[in-house]
Amino acid sequence: MLSRSITVLVAAPLAVALIARAGTGGFFLLALLVCLTALYEYYAMALKEPRTAELCGALALGALVLGASYADTAANTHGLAATGACMAAFMLIFTGYICCGHKSSVPFDRVAILFFGIFYLTLLPSFFLLLRALPQGISLALFLLFVTWAGDIGAYLVGRSLGKHRLCPRVSPAKTVEGSCGGMVFSLAVSLVCQATFLNHIAVPHAVAMAVGINTLNQIGDLSESAIKRSCGVKDSGTILPGHGGMLDRIDSLLFAAPFLYYYIRFAGL
Repeated sequence: MLSRSITVLVAAPLAVALIARAGTGGFFLLALLVCLTALYEYYAMALKEPRTAELCGALALGALVLGASYADTAANTHGLAATGACMAAFMLIFTGYICCGHKSSVPFDRVAILFFGIFYLTLLPSFFLLLRALPQGISLALFLLFVTWAGDIGAYLVGRSLGKHRLCPRVSPAKTVEGSCGGMVFSLAVSLVCQATFLNHIAVPHAVAMAVGINTLNQIGDLSESAIKRSCGVKDSGTILPGHGGMLDRIDSLLFAAPFLYYYIRFAGL
């Protein structure tokens, strides 16, 4: 518990400061480091006996997708370059196995694992880059973080004190319905605080709708990563963050929520 608390006290203010103060290029390098670390953790879990060529090639393709997203932020192309790079990554993975495979058939399970990792851990988080590049992007990125963290804290506190009914025991036995509801309440409360302080240009109904969507997708993202870890037979994705596990364990909640918030802002014209 002590190591977990120390990690939070160090990492949370650092994340806020980097989002608020880092330039576009610096923030891209930070995202590159975080996402490629999480991608490596995923491959270490999911691939049986990963080969150096597979890991290096897939990590390079992941960096290509994030680089394309950086180009999207400069050209204001709404993720088109990143999506195209992700499609190219799929074709390149298949082509690599077809041309260089040492067996008569293409190992489709490895193709699927490699491509899913690139989609899951570079294309989805690339929307955080796109979100921060919007005119009010820093405020929106902080809103996403604060609502997510509030949901995590609320789910933990309410689940520990009142949790009785298991939410999804096949995937994550510790999560409860009460904790899920508590997380939603905390997220909504923090969204109203954010709206009243630094997000005044967004009306309260929009702030509430965004918080509901973010928290719902936070929980789905968290359960999705739990399902991956359970399938791979591991408790944590890594050990890089004391008391919290791996980098993937820390960003899993944001992976589905970032695209949602970006498109909500775009389509609502906020």
